Amino acid sequence: MAQLQPLEAAVTSVAALPLRRPGRPVGRDDLLRSLLLRLRQRQQLVLHGAAGAGKTTIAATIANVYLQQHARPVLWLNAHNPPLAELVARVARAYGDIDAANADNPLSQTGVVRALLAKNQPLLVLDGEIESGTLAAFVKNCAENATLVATSTAPLAQGDWRNQPIGNLAESDALRLFKQKAGIKNGESDADIQALAAQLNYAAFPLTLAARSMVIARQTPDAFSETVAEALSSYDDDATLAALNISFDGLNERLRELLLFLGATIRGEASVAYLNLLSGIATESIDMSMTILSRLFLAERYQRAGEAYYRLHSSVHSFLTDWAIERDRFDALRADILDTSRDYLDVHGRSDDAVIRLAAEMENLLASAEWAAGNGDPDLAGDLAAAIAPLEGLLAAEGYNYELLRLRAIRDGERLEFDDPPPAEEPEAATAANETEAHEAADEPDDLSLLDAEADEPSLLDGEDTAEVDADDPAEADDSTFVSLDDRDLQSVNIDQLRTALNVASQNNETSRQLQILKAIARMQISQGREKEAVATYGDVLEIYENSEDKDGVLETLDMIAGLLVSSQSTPAAIEQVKLRTALSFARQHEDTARVLQILDAVGKVQIGQERQKDAIATYNEVLAIHEGQGDKAGVLETLDMLAGLLVRSESAVSALQHVQRGLHLADELADDEAAMHLQISGGDAHLALGEASMAVEAYERAVTKARHRDDLQNEALILYKLGMAYLEAHQERRAIEMLEDANDRFKQQEKRDMEGQVLRGLGTVNVQLERWSEAVNFHTSALYIARELGDRVTEAEQLRHLGQILTRADRLPEALTRLRQALHVAYEEQDVADIVAVIAELVNLMMRNLFLSSIAELLINDGLTYNPDDRELLRLKNEVAGAKERAAARGVALAVVAGTAREYAANAYNYN
Repeated sequence: MAQLQPLEAAVTSVAALPLRRPGRPVGRDDLLRSLLLRLRQRQQLVLHGAAGAGKTTIAATIANVYLQQHARPVLWLNAHNPPLAELVARVARAYGDIDAANADNPLSQTGVVRALLAKNQPLLVLDGEIESGTLAAFVKNCAENATLVATSTAPLAQGDWRNQPIGNLAESDALRLFKQKAGIKNGESDADIQALAAQLNYAAFPLTLAARSMVIARQTPDAFSETVAEALSSYDDDATLAALNISFDGLNERLRELLLFLGATIRGEASVAYLNLLSGIATESIDMSMTILSRLFLAERYQRAGEAYYRLHSSVHSFLTDWAIERDRFDALRADILDTSRDYLDVHGRSDDAVIRLAAEMENLLASAEWAAGNGDPDLAGDLAAAIAPLEGLLAAEGYNYELLRLRAIRDGERLEFDDPPPAEEPEAATAANETEAHEAADEPDDLSLLDAEADEPSLLDGEDTAEVDADDPAEADDSTFVSLDDRDLQSVNIDQLRTALNVASQNNETSRQLQILKAIARMQISQGREKEAVATYGDVLEIYENSEDKDGVLETLDMIAGLLVSSQSTPAAIEQVKLRTALSFARQHEDTARVLQILDAVGKVQIGQERQKDAIATYNEVLAIHEGQGDKAGVLETLDMLAGLLVRSESAVSALQHVQRGLHLADELADDEAAMHLQISGGDAHLALGEASMAVEAYERAVTKARHRDDLQNEALILYKLGMAYLEAHQERRAIEMLEDANDRFKQQEKRDMEGQVLRGLGTVNVQLERWSEAVNFHTSALYIARELGDRVTEAEQLRHLGQILTRADRLPEALTRLRQALHVAYEEQDVADIVAVIAELVNLMMRNLFLSSIAELLINDGLTYNPDDRELLRLKNEVAGAKERAAARGVALAVVAGTAREYAANAYNYN
């Protein structure tokens, strides 16, 4: 097996660093000049400051200077308080010295590591947290002459390095950072932004989060200042927590859940493959969502082991942990992490790329095992060790012996300790001289040349991305064809030609041309159904707008990205959402309120059509605010009606009732009986959802009175149906039957067969409650015939299952068996895996009443397990069926002859009927 590229390997481009590619730090030029000078003077640095002060960004900028100006590689190690032995093993592995990495005592290899660092002369960055004693021992034994930058939340006192505090920004720099991240070009809101910056203590991370949150919330700086003030009052004036709370509250439910899953991991990081197993979300969807979260600075996204990898800032990780604990979700989430650690090895431990998969998650798996051992699950380490055992030889060949030793120690409940390292040797004179020469090779102006510009420049971090283009390349000569492209043009343009043109525009610093071509590429990607790639492309567009402080461009692009993110069901829907949001951005810029309302309503309808009620609620809340600001009572009433219905459907019944009460007062004031009727219906629905059946009855009765007053026969029938079901919940079966029969007569007159079927199902349910089995069967059978008449396969399947259950309770078992077999046939035809498994379980439970059917039950169980091998009920029934067959054999009961497949067994009952 060929040796894999070590994950820790030194890099030669900024793009390969194991972190999100940060922008150039605002307001740190003088500090950077000072730090670069100290490094040239062979002084090692520890950058210390509060989480979010910008230590990693400064370290990354220093790394960029060394990569671009000195052609020095960078060895970047993310540190989570590592012991000395871990640092030795990782550096040895980074440089491919497998023998040193696999030493039973890594501390015996400090001399080897010292020689590797002296030979390769990297800029060594230890980013994260490290204990002072550990760093002192590492420097003394391995890195005394290395160019080293470490980061820490506190100064480290035990070494000769320079402890450099990284504090908050100056007032003017905080203003500039906020405007840059919010895409604000002019100075009209500078006073309000300065107030915001003061509220957030001029801290870089809170300012960045808040700027993005303000753009997403579409608030002005003065209005957003009130939002910040409220958040600060809830978090004891902690700027970071307040900014995180605002940002987190602004996410939709899917993004929140994804963040919570990542936050539940021990180290706040994971690969896309691990998150896929943990969350059950498709990898493409995860990556698209995490791309957006990285743009909001809530997560980092970069490449590790050839696939997407995600990491949370330490402040975000702590915030999410506290959030989950406060809401009693932490224990369940952490239990999922431990289960997923086992699942990850089950799924990927036998794959062709098992070693690289394990390497990518090794630290996270070890952290999970260590946490579990101290929190009531001592078996996890043993399970992981057993799963990894067949791969130990392959892992050792890649230098992972230290990690294997650590896993065994966790499993055995022991501390992993090693003998002290041998005394450090003095470097040879020639080596020292070479290092001095290397440090002095570049003079001061070369180091500072990248820092002269005031604004972020793409070249600072994107220099590696600009391809060389041959002047004779015909694609370059044809570049003018890409200036203006519509959707039809895109069908005839090769995307590689677009990228060639983009490279030319980048080399010539033609910003407007770059934007045109990037947008053309994104439109092509959308038209081809490659939304994930389009999101990344619009991310590049966003960076250009940010760097040029183009507020309109930032807003437009964020709208575009949001449209792609929220619509993952189909390409046409995604394109429609993008068009709507782009139009919305334009209308807002031109203060066209009527157009804004029109587009918001269209956006809301798209969201409702996609069953994204919570997103629609947010949209119609915005509509409500506009109507309230205009004093448009009719508009307010209409929107309250819409919101009440949406809130009920999104399981927010209490909020729905608040909107209903407010709307009813306004409807009385405006004498709007139609709105009052609809609000009463929503009120009844909300009361019913809360289990308040008697109050639901009262609301529906008021609604039906309004409908009759308006001579509204359509809605009267619907309300009578709802009223009947409410009476059923209130255990007033006689009244329920009266209402439902009345509703049924009206739906017949209106020829609404679908609603007639619903009423018949309701009547069937009433008779089940009264244990009138024959009547219940008759009503449900009539509803079944209507479903078949309408071609409604979903309702047909539901009715067949209902009939099977009712007939079982009525002790009419042969008929029950037939109906369940028919339900199984429909599930097979619709390829509904959940229904297939559930109906098989019901059938087998019924068959267990007759030993004769044990053989058929076994056939069904085996087929069900091919659809879901881990279904607990099927696995339980499998054992029960095996026992039934044994009892049948012991009693001499002949078993039914099994002929054909489970699917044919179901089809026979359906076709015969």
